[in-house]
Amino acid sequence: MHTKNKVLADEIYAAMREANNNGITIHYQEASPLPAVYGGPNGLSISYIGDWDKKWLIS
Repeated sequence: MHTKNKVLADEIYAAMREANNNGITIHYQEASPLPAVYGGPNGLSISYIGDWDKKWLIS
């Protein structure tokens, strides 16, 4: 899941952690221009879109 609203992402992540009673791995991160997270068959990823440095991407 991707969102531009970090506050909303924080709320969703907190609710998911609270409800997670199946041992599912939840990855939470600021999305880069090239986000790639695979948590396996028991994984879930949530990312929020933040600011990123184009110079870093090119280097």
